[in-house]
Amino acid sequence: MKLPAKVTKGQAVRADDFNALIDFCQSLVIGPGPGYRRSRSMAGTTLAIDRGRGFWMPVIDGAALKLYNFDLRGALADHFDIEVHVANDANVAAQADSLFGGAEQSSMLIRIADGVGGGLMLDGKPFLGSSFASGELGHVVVVKGGASCACGKRGCLEAEISALLGSQAPNLERIGNLLGAVLAPIVSVLNLREIVLSTPNGIGGPELVNALLSEIRNSTLPETFEGLVVRETKLGGDVVLLGAAAMALSAVLGVA
Repeated sequence: MKLPAKVTKGQAVRADDFNALIDFCQSLVIGPGPGYRRSRSMAGTTLAIDRGRGFWMPVIDGAALKLYNFDLRGALADHFDIEVHVANDANVAAQADSLFGGAEQSSMLIRIADGVGGGLMLDGKPFLGSSFASGELGHVVVVKGGASCACGKRGCLEAEISALLGSQAPNLERIGNLLGAVLAPIVSVLNLREIVLSTPNGIGGPELVNALLSEIRNSTLPETFEGLVVRETKLGGDVVLLGAAAMALSAVLGVA
């Protein structure tokens, strides 16, 4: 398949990346075709922002998928001739945990998968930010001159955590400390009551949670920290799919 005509010079979309995404979406719509091979990176791309309600934006900087300033929703809708909704995985995961996982009204879900991101719920509603980019924790620099990142910088939270997870025995305390350092000012400014973690299998547990809490406690006022809960999502690996389904139902059928 050729790239859509909408892709213009400077939009940096590689044909093989786009075709891999097409193959993945086709497997969802009509089932896998001959020679289809599931891509782990495609599985983190899920689904659901409604253009009609003002929640639509092109993919501005999708470093993990090598998509930049690209109308992904429009390209997929044109190709499949069906309604398409596109959303950040951490945002839909946060909404899933709010709807089905018992999250507090003001909470933040931190998702560690192929990257690191956050989904923010304030007073029970998703907060997407002025350019729909809230929760982009992964590209906050935490180590000057540290590990190289897909975004082009060095020392981003995402790159540092990825390097730690790549070792045979990941240092969960260090991961918790890095997360806590980035989250402390957010907790302080927004007075969040809960932080929910969505992490790969085998990553998490008390060591990570306690290190994260300790870092936030040491960096905020007692009044801000008091009552803060850090826990892992109860929805497991389905948290993104549940959130995407909920957003699609809301956008297409009006189901709350």
